[in-house]
Amino acid sequence: MNIWFVHAGGKVKEPFCPLKIGGRLFLLLRSGGALPKPLEWLQKEKAYIRHI
Repeated sequence: MNIWFVHAGGKVKEPFCPLKIGGRLFLLLRSGGALPKPLEWLQKEKAYIRHI
């Protein structure tokens, strides 16, 4: 099962796995760590997110 995604526009520099907790979105990075984003970010950037 492929859970890793990349941002084709380059706003996230490495592969990530999105995780929704409450009204927040956390991008779990493959190399470790997480980037917090507002849930609306996913709606705006949906066109740039690709499976790898």
